[in-house]
Amino acid sequence: MGHKRFRPTVEDLIRFLIVEGLADHRTTWEAVLADSQQQFEEKQLRAAIRRSPEVARQALDALGTD
Repeated sequence: MGHKRFRPTVEDLIRFLIVEGLADHRTTWEAVLADSQQQFEEKQLRAAIRRSPEVARQALDALGTD
């Protein structure tokens, strides 16, 4: 499923298990998972940009600069 940088994460699996009632959780689970997932996604994004800087430039150019 997906490229190695864009596959479902462990956090996605944990979220699924909790939401479906298949795992117990603490009251802070959503914040902890969100923080962890954000860090992972930013790391993957940096790696993807290093791999394809021209694509990143094109995307930024399409947004426009002021």
